[in-house]
Amino acid sequence: QNLAGWDLGVPETYRPGSGPDHSRFPLHGPAVVGDWLRLNTAQAPRQHAYATAPGTLDPSLPIHISYEFLSWTDDNAAPRMMGFQLFDADLANSVDHLDYCGSKFAPVRVMHGNFDGWAPNCFYPTKMDDEERVQVWGPGKSLLAHTKSPVKLACRDTKFLHGQHQSWHCATREEAIANGFVRTVDAWLTPKDNGAGYRLDVMIDGVDVHSDVHVPATSAERLRFGFLSKAESSAGSYAEFRNVRVSQSSMFVTKDSSETGTPLCMNVVSRLASHHAIVLGHCTGVPKEVFSRAGNELRVGSYCLTVENNINQDGARIITHACNGGRNQHWEITASGS
Repeated sequence: QNLAGWDLGVPETYRPGSGPDHSRFPLHGPAVVGDWLRLNTAQAPRQHAYATAPGTLDPSLPIHISYEFLSWTDDNAAPRMMGFQLFDADLANSVDHLDYCGSKFAPVRVMHGNFDGWAPNCFYPTKMDDEERVQVWGPGKSLLAHTKSPVKLACRDTKFLHGQHQSWHCATREEAIANGFVRTVDAWLTPKDNGAGYRLDVMIDGVDVHSDVHVPATSAERLRFGFLSKAESSAGSYAEFRNVRVSQSSMFVTKDSSETGTPLCMNVVSRLASHHAIVLGHCTGVPKEVFSRAGNELRVGSYCLTVENNINQDGARIITHACNGGRNQHWEITASGS
């Protein structure tokens, strides 16, 4: 969440076929507003804004991304398209990685918002009926997945429908927050076996949006994480982010299975939920196989690995449980055999 050191910027404003255009709208860069990162402040239409986090990520390890966002409009504006991207760290200052429709340099980009028919060569399907979608883009401007959002994504003062403007939801930032439009995104990018790309899972407000989306492999040695947004056709729309968490985790894998000769992964029985047992199973790259360390805790999803009934003896079961700091949730990593 520490926003110090983030690379904030706004490329030129472009209109198809005409080049940069600053005649009607001013350029406004991203800004930190309280604990929110605001990418756009009444910017020009068809203009990118971006915020890239410092540091890099290892593409060979699972990546968990979590953040809250707030999308709202005033002045009869269309809402912004917004989301996150992971891209080659060697191209951190390249204009190309900001190409909205996707880039050959961006292994994955997830966008959520209103796709009101802008740039039909970029977006599918093209809609003019208040469509709010979640899209996944891969290398080479390839659309990997798209679906209608399970929840409303933007709090707007008007609804665009068949050329008519109708009052809808809210007209101020305060109303957007009060009406529950602070949404939460969780995304997991998990490497597949033998360098065969990645599995992507995305949730909004705890609801599955995309599951098991195949993301092609990347040749990048390191990745960077960042947000971006794009105006559609009018100023007065805002994209804000906070509580940003980007972490890398581990998958605990056996050397081989006595039955099949293939590795097995430690995972949670059935699904990610409290009081479910930890077992071995075939590796599939699902989030319930991805574990992270937090001090002396080992976590899977939002749960801690816990010795059941606080019984520290041979044969005790390991289960998932809400993290509470108990001694039966403390683990140490030691050398093999010690």
